[in-house]
Amino acid sequence: MPNLLVSVSGVRGIYGDGLTEEIVRKFAYAFGTLYNGSVVVGRDSRKSGETLVHAVISGLRKAGTDVVNLGLASTPTTEMAVTEKKADGGLIVTASHNPAEWNGLKFLGADGVFLDSSEGQRILEVFHSAGDIEKKSPAVSVTGWEFANEHHIDSILSLDIIDSSLIASKNFTVCLDTVNGAGGAVCTALLERLGCEIFIINGNPTGYFPHGAEPVPENISDLCSLVREKRADIGFAVDPDVDRLSIVNEKGEALGEEFSKVRAGTPDMDLTCGPVVNKAQYDRVNRYIAKGLSDGLKVAAEGGIADGVPKGGFFVKPTLFAAANHDSDLLTQEIFGPVLVALPF
Repeated sequence: MPNLLVSVSGVRGIYGDGLTEEIVRKFAYAFGTLYNGSVVVGRDSRKSGETLVHAVISGLRKAGTDVVNLGLASTPTTEMAVTEKKADGGLIVTASHNPAEWNGLKFLGADGVFLDSSEGQRILEVFHSAGDIEKKSPAVSVTGWEFANEHHIDSILSLDIIDSSLIASKNFTVCLDTVNGAGGAVCTALLERLGCEIFIINGNPTGYFPHGAEPVPENISDLCSLVREKRADIGFAVDPDVDRLSIVNEKGEALGEEFSKVRAGTPDMDLTCGPVVNKAQYDRVNRYIAKGLSDGLKVAAEGGIADGVPKGGFFVKPTLFAAANHDSDLLTQEIFGPVLVALPF
């Protein structure tokens, strides 16, 4: 498959140059063959999104799979819809933080989580063995669900760690940049429920990204300026499918994605548990993690799952990271930033 990036979690490519409706339809058919029953479908705002959703729905129906089509929806919203609707899986039409001309598919299991390597391999096997599916007749039903965003927000606000009344009492001023992706409506609605005053830029889901889609500091200078101009308490930037977040502090300084996770995660973590690597650390220490499988600590490593490792992270020996954290050749403050702490598993 030339000009396609195929990974455990899905497929990405430039629409019309490697990624075509025919390929998307066949991948959806392969997915529907294995996850037969019902599948939730969502998409980000890319201009090719609606066309590719039609291809996805066609492929799923050819496989005899019922479809719940959310339309425009963030990746986390779609993930949560899968479990709420008790679906057999989910398909998201998105290329995440890649440029606007890209698009792709993300595959979700019944738990709303990306597939592991063996599950992804099975989809590829069906894809390559399916032959010509164009003559297969579509069947089964297609329905929508207009309450996906509302369910997502209600689920967030029902968490024990969220005190909505306390947050609302602070009258926070928040600036928001959703890069004209899928996040404008859901992010704004959440902040409104929390009583925030909101100033949003790039909030229309046009599929035109006014700056680089990844919310790294160099791409969100306008948001930094807006935070300073409005004297806001905080700024949030997300990517087109809202699975990446970067915080801007009250000084208008972009903290970066990894430091945003530190700020968001630290208050509710058990500081006695030990170290954990974040996404920035993942690539460098992957080979050490894989050798240290054990009960004990769960590493919240986003993106990529090694063969044979349970999805959601790695289990590592505390002694492994005790050594790594003091070895400048493996993990250093200068390279990786602060070391987070692990949640008990």
